Amino acid sequence: MLDEAEQQNVDGLIQEGQTVIVYVGYQQSFAITVQRDATFQHRYGMLRHNDLINKPYGTKFNCTKGYVYVLRFNPEMWTKTLPHHTQILYTKDISMIIFQLDLRIGSIVAEAGVGSGSLSHSILRAVAPKGMLYAYDVDPCRLDSVRMDFDRHGFSNMTKLQHRDVCVDGFGLEHCVDALFLDLPTPWLAISSAKKAMKNGLPCRFGSFSPCIEQVQQTCSALHEYGFVDIVTMDLCHRLLRVEEAVLDKPISKEQSELDERSESELIVTTDKQGMKVQKRKWSYLVPNQRQQPMHTGYLTFATKMK
Repeated sequence: MLDEAEQQNVDGLIQEGQTVIVYVGYQQSFAITVQRDATFQHRYGMLRHNDLINKPYGTKFNCTKGYVYVLRFNPEMWTKTLPHHTQILYTKDISMIIFQLDLRIGSIVAEAGVGSGSLSHSILRAVAPKGMLYAYDVDPCRLDSVRMDFDRHGFSNMTKLQHRDVCVDGFGLEHCVDALFLDLPTPWLAISSAKKAMKNGLPCRFGSFSPCIEQVQQTCSALHEYGFVDIVTMDLCHRLLRVEEAVLDKPISKEQSELDERSESELIVTTDKQGMKVQKRKWSYLVPNQRQQPMHTGYLTFATKMK
């Protein structure tokens, strides 16, 4: 399949040259490339790369002030730990993009506005091992950085990167991609070229990410003009909830008692100040997590080219 992935799957052991995830805590992880005689400094002390080589993924490594876990590389963890050259797409949006573009093994995909390569890694994982990603960006430095990431992560044989402004010069492709995604300031200027790049005779999926609703309006107008159908725009909000428990007095009505017997609550018998036994119910319920949560990231627009 992929050089690095094959090696990881054969023995499940960490090898020199592989990218691994150092899990320090729930809010802190790092991606490092294992190099002999190298060290990695973190808040719990120093991690020696030599100690990682030939150890199983998921191993707990003790440091001077605590411990860390070293995990297998995957696109989701890469999104959390990659160096940001631009603003990136996160997992909540990426998962919907992969689903809406109908990606599968062998799909051929074009992506304009690669940025830091967050979405690109998830696309490649979805279409591997027989698929292909045509990736475009206007910044050659970003492309060079992403190209090095693809090489380290074993995706180089599935990617073709081009320094190109697709809004001006088009994609340079004709009727060969199954799906296409744009993360551009003016995506409506690339709709004509996007349609030309898509396969004939088969339904092909289009997607676009835009932070502002005015961009969405112009993109949807262009999609309608060029004959796309099933045009839909969505805004995903990832809201975390937590479980809390409360002990409430048990209702005495017959109807409510029968309801309690069918519900998932725990009966608690306690003694009051007068020494009388009192029945109460322990309930579990969901409440919003009080931590600050990011909500709006941008609008996702999807459409289908039928002809």
